[in-house]
Amino acid sequence: MKSKSQNVSAGDKRAAAINSLQYGGRAMSSELREIADMSVIDLLGAGLTLEQAETVIKMAAIEISRLAEESRMIPKVPGVEVKFDKRKK
Repeated sequence: MKSKSQNVSAGDKRAAAINSLQYGGRAMSSELREIADMSVIDLLGAGLTLEQAETVIKMAAIEISRLAEESRMIPKVPGVEVKFDKRKK
């Protein structure tokens, strides 16, 4: 039996991401890649107005830069913890 997230098609995920970005929300990187590949004509064909399509593209660019900055800030080397034992003389 498939879970609810597996039953949702890719088009529905992309539409949800577009709707989220339209109102200043966030989206996952996979949906952002799909939106970045879309043209304004595709967004207009999806039922958005020109102003809404412009907002979606701007928000997608902001989200992509946020995700790029987050991935840049991840440490490249794992942290090392050093412990000193106190010894009695």
